[in-house]
Amino acid sequence: MFETSATTETSELASIWLIDDDPVNNFICSRLITEAVAPDDLGVYEKADDGLTQLRVALQNPEASLPDLIFLDLDMPVTSGWDFLEEYRQFGAALPKSPVLCILSSSVYEGDLEKAKDYPEVVRFFSKPLTVENLSEIQNRFFPAA
Repeated sequence: MFETSATTETSELASIWLIDDDPVNNFICSRLITEAVAPDDLGVYEKADDGLTQLRVALQNPEASLPDLIFLDLDMPVTSGWDFLEEYRQFGAALPKSPVLCILSSSVYEGDLEKAKDYPEVVRFFSKPLTVENLSEIQNRFFPAA
């Protein structure tokens, strides 16, 4: 569905960010990710602006790390997932690596799926809830075992 050449510098899935304003979804996703993938770092941001701030920090501080994978919700107050994507695009080549970016949304609106295709940064659109199969697909496709 969404094809891209997004890659990371390593095949290890060590750092994952969840950007979603729903604390219940974040709790469930955090547990699922921790049990299924056991990343070294799991960042949870309830505001898209917080995720953007962390990206800016990583650009300014070479010791700060970027995530390998980002799950982004679309419908959030103040700064939506769409707003996040527009600002994310501005980072472009300044990012030392391109995180794999997936939309994780409760939206079933076909227009959102079509709009997401306009963002080459988005490699996959998943409907909530996140599943082990979703994680396995991402891991196998973008983070194969060495």
